[in-house]
Amino acid sequence: MLILKRLRRNKGLSIQEVAERLGISRQKYSRIEKSPEELKDFFLADRIASIFSMPVEVLFERFSVRVSPLTLPEEMDERRDANRDIQRGTPSQWFDSEAAGGKGRTE
Repeated sequence: MLILKRLRRNKGLSIQEVAERLGISRQKYSRIEKSPEELKDFFLADRIASIFSMPVEVLFERFSVRVSPLTLPEEMDERRDANRDIQRGTPSQWFDSEAAGGKGRTE
């Protein structure tokens, strides 16, 4: 039996109930349950893990997915910081001087 299906049944929930808690269609959750690789949204994975009272890291381990659950939030922080730097007109941390031929930005 598939992991999500087993977890859902252990909680006494139907596919419809889980889908409603997640705010997605019954069909979409059913696809995720049958084929966990369909789960590409970290935040949705986090909500699923929450429903089943488990850390999202454990959920990914059970799926044998090699993804760091911190990657996406870290990337979001970096992008937010870069956007803020652009709006302020200051160079961001991700500016790679090597990519610019070894020359740093001069004002």
